[in-house]
Amino acid sequence: MPRFVLPAAVIAALACAGPALAANETIAVFTKNPTNPYFQAVRVGAETAAKALGANVIQYIPTKPDSIPEQLSQVEDVIVKKPDAIVFIPVDYKALVPAVEKINAAGIPVTNITDRVAGGNLVAYIGADDYNLGLSTGRALNGSPNWPYPSGGLPPDRQRNHAELRKLHGPSADPGPFSLSFWIRRD
Repeated sequence: MPRFVLPAAVIAALACAGPALAANETIAVFTKNPTNPYFQAVRVGAETAAKALGANVIQYIPTKPDSIPEQLSQVEDVIVKKPDAIVFIPVDYKALVPAVEKINAAGIPVTNITDRVAGGNLVAYIGADDYNLGLSTGRALNGSPNWPYPSGGLPPDRQRNHAELRKLHGPSADPGPFSLSFWIRRD
């Protein structure tokens, strides 16, 4: 699979989530650090997809890897610049919730990829549900459908994902043994 597929999918998701992506629109792309090859691929893929769609990209990369204060500062900067949309990978999924809420208040649509932010309003989320992938693998290896929770329930911090899935797709929605989260909210 080409390494630019996910970032191209993000740009395509932004195009599908609202009015057609027009030439000269600006998309801000936030990644966690400058050295990780995955985040480098996200940046290159975003540039490639934006070029194909006639959009512009502003890259926001903390100079100190995974720096919460630096990414919070970058969010303040992006709000002033007011791009047409944001692709966001938070350096910390809880600490950056207020930043996403500020972006929401500024009226800028946010698509979250890779590490799901714990709050705020998103146009879309694209990423793997690592917890459920690991849980399903453990259950398969252990042979118990309830491992590691004898009651069969999920820990409270993971119930949110399932509640959102059911809210969006009905009470019978089940991520199955392996799940890739990809949804687009249309208001």
